[in-house]
Amino acid sequence: MTLAANPDTAPVVLCASARLAQGIRQWLQQSYQQQGQSQWQAPQVFPLQDWLNQRLEYAILCGQIDIAQAPLGMLSSTQEALLWEQAIQHCLRQHAAIDLFNTNGLASAAMEANRYLIEWNISLDMATVSEETRQFLQWRQQFQTLCKQSGTLESVRYQTWQLEQLSQHALPLPANIQLAGFDRINPHVQTLITILQSAGVQITTFDNSVPAQQTQRMTFAEAMDEMRAAVHWAQQQLAADPQAKLALVVPDLDSQREILANLLDDTFHPEALHPAQAELPRCYEFSLGLPLSRWPLVHSALNVLRLAFQATPLPQSELSALLADIYWSQALYEADARAALDAEMRRQLPLQVNAYTFARFVARKQQDEYPILCPALHADLTSLLTQAKQTPRKQVPSAWVASFTELLTATHWPGERGLSSHEHQCQTKFKAVLTQLAALDGWLGPIDAMSALHRLSQLCQAQIFQPQTVRLPNITVMGMLEASAQPLDGVWVMGMNDHVWPP
Repeated sequence: MTLAANPDTAPVVLCASARLAQGIRQWLQQSYQQQGQSQWQAPQVFPLQDWLNQRLEYAILCGQIDIAQAPLGMLSSTQEALLWEQAIQHCLRQHAAIDLFNTNGLASAAMEANRYLIEWNISLDMATVSEETRQFLQWRQQFQTLCKQSGTLESVRYQTWQLEQLSQHALPLPANIQLAGFDRINPHVQTLITILQSAGVQITTFDNSVPAQQTQRMTFAEAMDEMRAAVHWAQQQLAADPQAKLALVVPDLDSQREILANLLDDTFHPEALHPAQAELPRCYEFSLGLPLSRWPLVHSALNVLRLAFQATPLPQSELSALLADIYWSQALYEADARAALDAEMRRQLPLQVNAYTFARFVARKQQDEYPILCPALHADLTSLLTQAKQTPRKQVPSAWVASFTELLTATHWPGERGLSSHEHQCQTKFKAVLTQLAALDGWLGPIDAMSALHRLSQLCQAQIFQPQTVRLPNITVMGMLEASAQPLDGVWVMGMNDHVWPP
């Protein structure tokens, strides 16, 4: 063992998640301010993986680790899922019902199973495993072959390599490290603890909790009653202490999110009902954002691109949504004409409409005896379909990104009005996702338009987005497992019934 702890280094807090790291940083900063300090050393609070990456990058830059012997990189979640799909498709290529398999879903399940096997050092007895497990192990072997060919590792094996390097090279380490949010110490984390302790680093648990002064158990007839009571409780707590940090812990957060947001707005921000105040900074936040594909600006871009390339007819409902969409062409200026066009479409066209049939319908309505004039829509729609028809049948993803960008520009996406702060952040994130798609040239090769659009939709669905605001929220609505180690003044845990507990 050649590691050595550096006693002059400030204590480091390693967190189980990036969100927890952010919450602890904010809590420490507020603590310094309450103590009357005007300046302080920036707290060293990191997600565990970020800290490991920093240590290994330092070792590589210092020449302690031979870069030629290091993996070329760690697979992103997108790249890992893609390799799993390719491995599964390769193994099932001779299967008679291969078209019936959902390779995306199988890849997601295989990724999770592979992570558990490695994190928990699980060994399987081939004599007793089921046929499904044998099939998974065959996929896993093919996946590792593809990783070897690319010179990369998935995140869990990359972390294993990092721990091996950490144990073999002398790196500067803090004298004290605190762990936050690690409810279950898996063998990977235990290996790290052992390595650090052998180097003389003192490992402790980060604890900023205070004993609960009052604990109550309440029952309600309906879930809605409990949600109203929880919001009322938060209102009372903030009335007593406007600086309090509160949490509403919701086991099934995704299904209750919209209802809770409406109740919190009704109580704390009734003015947000006005469209002009829709992005008003709230006193609450949700611990996790929404998939990027569910944000209207991105949903609009995906729908416009689908209109350009989808060969099968589109339902009238999707075309109606596009006509009502404010994020392309001159939607505000031509809003009345678009509404009239929508009504005429419902009267005259079938329930399923081809994009070119729809374009001819729009063109015809410009020249009727009683025309529905929307020249910008007509011009942008014509330009969209014309340019889409001129694109090559197959291209690499980076070329499709360029084509998609040109097509969106041709339709004047994201619209004629200026974007709000949230919309601008959303557009920036969408451009970052396009960059992710462009980086898949070597993984996908030439693909057709709908395959590229399908990949883009997957990336947008996987990318969780939450706009940044200037206000630090007093209330955080979070899931059950996210509440661990959060610095809080009060917690309401709702939905505690035998359908969701234990988690």
